[in-house]
Amino acid sequence: MAAVICDLIGDICRPICSGVAFGCREVSKSPFLPYLALTFALNTPGVVYALKSLESSCGDLKSWLLPNAIFCLLHMIAAYYVVSKIREPSSLPTTVNENSPLQNATTGFSLMPNGDIQGEENSFQRIKHILLYDKNMAVYILVFVIWLVWLPLGLKRRLENSSCDDITHYVDVSIACGYTFFSLVGVAFTCSLCCLKTA
Repeated sequence: MAAVICDLIGDICRPICSGVAFGCREVSKSPFLPYLALTFALNTPGVVYALKSLESSCGDLKSWLLPNAIFCLLHMIAAYYVVSKIREPSSLPTTVNENSPLQNATTGFSLMPNGDIQGEENSFQRIKHILLYDKNMAVYILVFVIWLVWLPLGLKRRLENSSCDDITHYVDVSIACGYTFFSLVGVAFTCSLCCLKTA
């Protein structure tokens, strides 16, 4: 009887363990794990608590939580976008004629006909291009600045509405996660850059 139970437990655990091992192998391939993990871990509570606040009658705090959830989603989308753009295979030719006018001699990477400068995938040139010249990132930087104004507004509303006991905890956690994300996102992104195998 004990052997049957052990075999049954083994059969149940085997696919789970295989899945976890596969996930760990895939995650270990990404140098951007610290950045993505921090972004998703600290922005998910804002989305979850905004959804939970829909049943609340406290309009002032609810009206802060719902836009905050949109900001949190945008942080997660932007993190995924940045990482995918940095890691996507380069569209540049692997060999470039040294006499070609498209070859930039000072930087060592190509100037494409459309004016976009991109380095190879997982390179600091690619990162620089995405952070400084990508239009979607420019829009996200504006969103990030607006979010920095939104956070203290939430703190102000929380202090003024201490009577809304049903969702004050949601606002407290969302604000704490927001300030923690703001404090650590640069550090996490830098750690991810340090993990790049190619420059």
